[in-house]
Amino acid sequence: KGSTDPNFSLDELTKAGRIDLVARFITSSIYTSHKMRSDTRVFIVLNGPPSGPVVLKIDSSIRGLGVDERSVATWIREQLKNPTDTRSFEQLLNNINKEGTIYLLKEDGRDINNIKLDENPIFVIGDYKDLPKDQEAATLQLGKSLSLGSTSYLSSSCISIIHWMLDQHI
Repeated sequence: KGSTDPNFSLDELTKAGRIDLVARFITSSIYTSHKMRSDTRVFIVLNGPPSGPVVLKIDSSIRGLGVDERSVATWIREQLKNPTDTRSFEQLLNNINKEGTIYLLKEDGRDINNIKLDENPIFVIGDYKDLPKDQEAATLQLGKSLSLGSTSYLSSSCISIIHWMLDQHI
C-alpha cells in the first residue's frame, strides 16, 4: 500500500505513506555494515495512492546511495517521479518465479529452521498487515510459506535474520 506520491517531505517520512519503512527495508536488504550486498536484488511494489502500481528495483549496481534513511528516501522519490516499472505484484511474481523458489514469509508458515532452502531463494515479505488475500494466494500458488518462529518481527528485521541465515548457510 505504499504511497506512489513523490511529493513528500524528507523531514517527515512517517507521514509520506510510510516511505520510512520502505527505506529501512531497502537498507536492511542491500547493505552489510561495510558494503552493498552483491547477491541481492530487491523489488518493492507500491500500490498507491495516488497511482499504482510502481515497482522499485534496487541492487548492487546502484551508485552513490547512502545507508541512511534520508538518502534512500531521496532515491525512492526520484524513482517515483519517473516510474519505469508499473507491473502489478502478480506480474512481477510471474516474471521472477523462473529465477528461483518463492518463499512467502508468514507467521503461520512452516518453520524456516526445519527446512532446507532451495538454491536462489526469493523471499516475499509483507508489512504488519500481511499481503492482501489475492496477492497471498498468487504467491502461494507459485511458492511456499515460511515462518521465522513464534515472534513477530518488523519487515526490516526479517530480512536481516534471513540474510544472517543465508550467510551462515543454515
